[in-house]
Amino acid sequence: MWLFVLPAASRSAAVTNPRQHECPALRSTVACTSRGSGYRCASTRKACRTRACHTAAAAASPARAVCSTFFLDPTMSDSPQTPPPIEARMAEIVFPNHTNHMGTLFGGQALAWMDKAAFLAASRYARRTVVTARSDQVDFKLPIRQGQMVETIARVVSVGRSSIKVEVELIAEDLLSGARELCTRGHFVMIALGDDGKPTSVPALPAA
Repeated sequence: MWLFVLPAASRSAAVTNPRQHECPALRSTVACTSRGSGYRCASTRKACRTRACHTAAAAASPARAVCSTFFLDPTMSDSPQTPPPIEARMAEIVFPNHTNHMGTLFGGQALAWMDKAAFLAASRYARRTVVTARSDQVDFKLPIRQGQMVETIARVVSVGRSSIKVEVELIAEDLLSGARELCTRGHFVMIALGDDGKPTSVPALPAA
């Protein structure tokens, strides 16, 4: 067991300030500020109720290293949780090999881009292997022409036990004028698979 002897001033501060604690790395009593909750010091791994601490030691001894980097500790009940991403985006240029005999984007190519974007969105959301179960109604509202940029936007809109429904849109953009139009919209249902290749559960969508 390590025993650190504190200077008189530090011992006095530790008694009067309940937010102070001893930093094993700095071997001195240092203060915590009153902002934030659910954090630990990345250097000492010592639980701290605040976002920033160990700053008082810097003023007392600038030559000492100061613990200033913190990480969210998922084991602490009051730590905020980052929701999984629900969206994926892709961008493509329509080249001649992507078009039909009329010079517009071939429907099969559009579906391939949409399926890829749906796969990315579902994979990012579930962090599992996903496969396409089906595509629902796909509406080709406007033609997409050779030379236009196509932005594919996929969003997770609902989930089941192992299924993930993804809405996918194709937005055509004229690179010279900047004009954008929604050209195609459809829905894809993806299934999350476990290590055994069987359907596995996925997290519920966060509340809006």
